[in-house]
Amino acid sequence: MRGEGVGTIEDGSVYIEGQDIVAVGRTHEIARKYKNADKTIDANGKAVLPGFVDGHIHTSLTLLRGEAQDVPEIEWMLKTMAPFSKHIRPDHVEKGAALGVLDAVKSGTTTFGEIGGNMGPVAEKVFIPCGVRANLANTLNEIGPGSRPDAHKPYIFFEEIGDKKLKEAIELIDKYDGKGEGRISCIF
Repeated sequence: MRGEGVGTIEDGSVYIEGQDIVAVGRTHEIARKYKNADKTIDANGKAVLPGFVDGHIHTSLTLLRGEAQDVPEIEWMLKTMAPFSKHIRPDHVEKGAALGVLDAVKSGTTTFGEIGGNMGPVAEKVFIPCGVRANLANTLNEIGPGSRPDAHKPYIFFEEIGDKKLKEAIELIDKYDGKGEGRISCIF
């Protein structure tokens, strides 16, 4: 990578105030300019990287991880999601999301593109308290339990489901967009 502000900085330092990165540069330059740091972390011999972004994740489905390992993708919704989803309670979704965020943060992911049903409680109970960034969207479609009786035929759509999901998506945006000190954004 080439260009202004891009690339590797050997013997580099990062100066942070609150949750803001104020400066990045050579250690001797940062130490000279910012002498009053409250805390110093010695990362000598380590790599300091920006947080990774997962642009498409379903942390709320983490507890179902591995359920589709042997199922062709075209049958995934019918053979894996449908049988298990009727047993998933809201607390399962929240606990799954918390586990998914924990797994991702431990791997360096700090920003999530999350889509699923009813993202409000997940925003409030997981993403905001965890301190990560998230771009959240409620699933928006006209698909219900009877929408796909055969994986090889088109979906059957239900307008009333679409109306309900649109209303929920608008509520998510109205309530959570900009929350968490601006770390949470909500979209359709």
